[in-house]
Amino acid sequence: SSDLDAGDQEWATELSVDDSYDYTGSAPDIAGQDKANPLATILSASMMLRYSFDMDKEADAVDAAVKQVLAEGWRTGDIMSEGMKQVGCRQMGDLVAERV
Repeated sequence: SSDLDAGDQEWATELSVDDSYDYTGSAPDIAGQDKANPLATILSASMMLRYSFDMDKEADAVDAAVKQVLAEGWRTGDIMSEGMKQVGCRQMGDLVAERV
């Protein structure tokens, strides 16, 4: 059930994520290069689940998945350090999603 009326639902559907759009936010210099770090966006979604929707269990699962990926040594280029395994934006997102 949703608190949105039919008009709001139609508007929200029109604003849905378009896979062809490059969502790199304030990093246009790396747009389309699979270099962006998605972890802040993923953790922002966790905060939305927790604080906007009172979905603590789901937020905890997202947070735990991010912690696990980092504990396993996966890194994007911006946080890469010796001994870690470098991946791109898409693979980092996939790694987190697999652990949720």
